[in-house]
Amino acid sequence: MKKLLLLISLLLALTLLVACGSKNQNPDTEDPDQQGEENKGNDEKEEKKDPQSSKLNFGFYTISNAAGKFLGSPEDNKKPITFDAEPKNISVEEANTWTIEPKINAKGELVYVLFCTYDPHGVAEPDKLLPKKGLLRQAYSETNEAQQWIIIKNEDGTAKLINKKNPMFCLVTNDKGEPVLALTEEAGAEANWKIEEKTQFEQFLTWYSADRRVIFQLPKNTIEYSGITPERIQKFVEDTVTIYETYVEFTDFVTYDHIILKAYETEEHIAYVVSGYMCVTADKDFIVEDLKRMAIRSTKHNVNDCSFMMLHEMGHMFDRGQKWSFEGEAMTDIKAAYVLHANPQFVAAPSEFEPATYFDASNITEAYKRLGGSSMNGTAEGYSIYCCAAIFVDIIQNNIKDWDKVKEMYHWYANNIKDIDPAKWYIENNNLPDETKISDQAARLYMFIGKLSEYGETNVMALIKEDDFKSMLAKCGG
Repeated sequence: MKKLLLLISLLLALTLLVACGSKNQNPDTEDPDQQGEENKGNDEKEEKKDPQSSKLNFGFYTISNAAGKFLGSPEDNKKPITFDAEPKNISVEEANTWTIEPKINAKGELVYVLFCTYDPHGVAEPDKLLPKKGLLRQAYSETNEAQQWIIIKNEDGTAKLINKKNPMFCLVTNDKGEPVLALTEEAGAEANWKIEEKTQFEQFLTWYSADRRVIFQLPKNTIEYSGITPERIQKFVEDTVTIYETYVEFTDFVTYDHIILKAYETEEHIAYVVSGYMCVTADKDFIVEDLKRMAIRSTKHNVNDCSFMMLHEMGHMFDRGQKWSFEGEAMTDIKAAYVLHANPQFVAAPSEFEPATYFDASNITEAYKRLGGSSMNGTAEGYSIYCCAAIFVDIIQNNIKDWDKVKEMYHWYANNIKDIDPAKWYIENNNLPDETKISDQAARLYMFIGKLSEYGETNVMALIKEDDFKSMLAKCGG
């Protein structure tokens, strides 16, 4: 054995000597073509990068293997699907459906996030896709590569799902047809998945915007009502894209890349949003009634109603996690007024109003005042969401007279507020002792008024009635 090892060592040494001798040529006599080929090979090695994703639209898909078994099916796992360690009974259709969302990650790469079911409340972690395990759902983070997939289309129409965190591994099926992770280089046909988009669902009707930024999930009976045509709904979807783009332009903040209107179930509230959740959720009966009113306005009154419900709820999404928000309900209605200003073709009306009543940018505060009063004095709670919004919108429209200055303020917030503590800002700007106590929301209120005054070149505080400001401050815990 020792002789064998010695022989191998000698052979290796001889090989190295020959290699060194061939490269230690006189530079003047070295073959330039050979040198170029060597450099080319080195360059190719240096330029080798991780696999790149193919383009796939945002939407709902089934993912199945060669045996025809669907990824995520409880029939495959032989037990109910579990989310966040809590069992949840879901239909086979839900379990067999995935929301696939393209993302540009922190490195500027195209990756995909997989949400189990067509209700993308949380990301299904890739390493939880193993058989006999529940699917743990967590909030998406663009820096968490464990949640990201590279999807590469094959020539035969199938696709490979490669783990972004470690591209050495991809999703395959074992001999039992179960999903497991395996080495990408060694994987064969078992790594090829059939990814097919779903367009028909048992629970709801689906509409996509042309750019796939917005998806509507509406009750099955939606188009049975007079005036609610597929064309009208498609227009509603496209108008929602315009609302989204206007909020991005105004706030310089992208809260979600895509938004779903989920409106096919009975809900406790007529409409709402949840932080970290890309869906505007609405009650199925409410959405049909709202669409009826919109259809009447569009046909009978020849106006373009963009839906105040979507204006309001989407506005919440553009306050998510931002320190400019001192009171969420009023803040979203302030921004909603800008959307109407920036899109003069739009009208809107809160659901409390009949189809014959609607508002544009010039009189939206009339709607607010009719719902919340022109002053907070005498209101049941001592504070009015609509009145608060009306006060600020009136100041912007009648005193500052320039929404672009307000937009500049929001852009300042978006670019600087992460490094600023509103409470410290309040203390420093008022020359108060460091130990001064003030609630976070109250500090945000003072800061909003201060920044609006600065960018609007107007003393905003002087334009707010003392009693109204006291109500705002009390609402903010001040």
